[in-house]
Amino acid sequence: MRGVLALLYSFAVIDPLAAFVVSAKVSPALSLRQWNHDRAHSRRPISTCVAQEMAGFPPFDLAAYLRRIGLEGGEYVNTQKNRPSYRTLTEVMAAQSRAIPFENIDVVLGQTIAISPSEVEQKLVGSGRGGYCFEQNQLLASALLTLGYDVVPMLCRVRWNKKPDEHTTFTHVALAVKLGGEGSADGGTARTYLADVGFAGTNSIAPVLLGSDETQALPEGSFRTVSNDATGYTTLQWQIKDSWRDLYMFREEECSSIDLELANWWSCTHPKGRFCQQFFAARVV
Repeated sequence: MRGVLALLYSFAVIDPLAAFVVSAKVSPALSLRQWNHDRAHSRRPISTCVAQEMAGFPPFDLAAYLRRIGLEGGEYVNTQKNRPSYRTLTEVMAAQSRAIPFENIDVVLGQTIAISPSEVEQKLVGSGRGGYCFEQNQLLASALLTLGYDVVPMLCRVRWNKKPDEHTTFTHVALAVKLGGEGSADGGTARTYLADVGFAGTNSIAPVLLGSDETQALPEGSFRTVSNDATGYTTLQWQIKDSWRDLYMFREEECSSIDLELANWWSCTHPKGRFCQQFFAARVV
């Protein structure tokens, strides 16, 4: 069951099917004033962030992260004994989803979102805050890499509540996580899973198998991925009653650091960006 953590403003539920995500409209005039102000007064630069670039930052504090999400214990901290597995991936994703809220408070307040591994860790773990997709999934990537997982970030075009002919840019990031194969805890054939803890309540908090269009019964409902050979995109879909609803689409390839940086910057600064116009706060319970 999903619950809502509501902060600031007066709220209105935008869609009862959207996992009870609560939002509040932010004045477009205010967003435009912030935009013009930011052009005249430069902010600190956005830090480049791709999971594989963690080597340039301080070591990730896995113990502190596990305490933050309620998974303390040697089983997870001892990475020599805890080889990457589907079970551990599932438990970590579910725990982070329930412990760390999805929110865009800093965006509404006119602040640029930093997505370097160390800055995300300090905000979401050290300061006990929440964050939006670029922060949530960077934190998950940092934890999974520290636990020995093979992780690749992928930029996504949001399709949730969009018209079929409506074009969208890259305003979301999700992770591709490889599991199985020789030397792994799961063994068998190597498979790739979609891992996402940052889609504001409508995503699966469990890994979704890629490369298969079969229905996958997961804790948050039924999901599937549908590939389009003509466009090269894969679409994540969620079943609601008897129909399938598109959530977002992506190419199963690693995004470049500059593209990730630009997508995050646009999402947290552009006056037409959804996060600059509405306030969100949600947490899985």
